[in-house]
Amino acid sequence: IAESQDNFAAVAQIERQGEPLEVAKLYYQAMRSLYYQQRDLPRMIFVSQAGIRYCLAQADQVQVSATVDPAQREAAQATAEKLRGFAKGLAYDLGANAWPGWQEPGIEITRSDLLAGLDAARLNLRLARELSRDHDALGNARWLLGAQLLANAKANAAIVEFNQAATEFKSASKPDYEQMAHGYAAIAKRSASPNDADVAREELQQAISALKKSGTEDAKFFAEQLHSVAEYFAK
Repeated sequence: IAESQDNFAAVAQIERQGEPLEVAKLYYQAMRSLYYQQRDLPRMIFVSQAGIRYCLAQADQVQVSATVDPAQREAAQATAEKLRGFAKGLAYDLGANAWPGWQEPGIEITRSDLLAGLDAARLNLRLARELSRDHDALGNARWLLGAQLLANAKANAAIVEFNQAATEFKSASKPDYEQMAHGYAAIAKRSASPNDADVAREELQQAISALKKSGTEDAKFFAEQLHSVAEYFAK
């Protein structure tokens, strides 16, 4: 439908497919298909943003209807929370997919894509707080915001978010993730101040060494990721 008509017709068709939670799931599936199968970043961003708006609007509508019928209040609250959770998931994936540090083949990220990713990362963190997510989710939200701030040339603000992410991961008892966040903070520090480049490189190496020493699958993955991302932002 998007190809034969336009993106607006396509999302209208998605929203005619059932109840709000069913539509939210379809939006999420469409977003993943557009990115992983079609490699269509502009349309993925459009569909994700449409899905976010839909989920948040439907969540508000469900809660308003519950004020009319108090007997439905508890069920309505649960549905509204699930819809906001879908909006959060769409925002997280949008922010992550529109990040150049992955260097994904076939994905070209423009300035406007970066701005969309940054806004999505901010929304993801706000919803994580509003939904009272745990330290793990808050750590991921802080990391994503830091990553987008770094890509949007806001390195000092990125350092703050990466350090906050490390604190959240420490509270979640996830030491590999904590070291990963410290490594990203070092990458951002190198971008923020050339005078601190030597110190930042040392801090990055310390994080990578700690991850290699840990030896878990996550730690090995993060160690390689930090090396690749550091090279990308050094350019």
